[in-house]
Amino acid sequence: MNTTSKFLGRALKAVSIAVIFSCISLPALASSGASFTMYPTAATVDPEGFISIGLYVSSPTTAINAVSGVINFPPDELDGLSVDTSDSIAGLWVDQPKISAETGTVTFAGVIFNPGFQGSLGKVLTVRFKAIGSGTAKLSVTSSRILANDGEGTSLQVGSPAAATVTVSTPVHPGASQVSQANTAGNVLPGILTDNSPGSASAVAQALGIILIVLAATAAIYNGYMLRKLIKRSSSGKTLSQDEEEVLKKLKKDIEIAEETLEKKKD
Repeated sequence: MNTTSKFLGRALKAVSIAVIFSCISLPALASSGASFTMYPTAATVDPEGFISIGLYVSSPTTAINAVSGVINFPPDELDGLSVDTSDSIAGLWVDQPKISAETGTVTFAGVIFNPGFQGSLGKVLTVRFKAIGSGTAKLSVTSSRILANDGEGTSLQVGSPAAATVTVSTPVHPGASQVSQANTAGNVLPGILTDNSPGSASAVAQALGIILIVLAATAAIYNGYMLRKLIKRSSSGKTLSQDEEEVLKKLKKDIEIAEETLEKKKD
């Protein structure tokens, strides 16, 4: 195919698309059930966080072959970063979807190849946003049009306008009373609060008491083992060195201290 033929082919396709979207004088179908939906319809994002909002079209009773409209968003609260159409039901775009940061809009107009689309929640596009403000950002779709795949480009009646809300969560201010996030990471003892709540001091004391009991019991077991080992060596007739005699005296003393500690904790 030469260059002239390719040019004529593209020109014919462009004219066909223009004809589809220019059929505004034809009557609408009163009971088409066609509609746009945004998902998620409600979401919460951290400040400076990211959120992706998908736009879907549904037409359960009539096959459609074209969709267009404008997604509106507050530019002082959300920053439109990109539009993804990689898995869109639209196979051709009259004009690629584009974001306007000044007006807070995303315009789109796409064509669905024959036999068109009929069903629920066909993905049109996905817009990725960054939260740059605070509060609740409201998104909506206006100037929406859905055309039937009936050979005439009949404009279908569109249901309730699609809408979504994105709430930017309020950052936690330093010094606020809360459970330390380090607890969940295992950096401090579980269940011990890092604030000044009434139960904090008693919780710490209780945890330290448990630790002391465990340490005392562990020391008693180890020292008992070493003591039995030295006694056995002494009973076999072997003479203990001066250092071993000192170790034996220390072990006996440590065991006495450990036993006293355990008795006090029991009481």
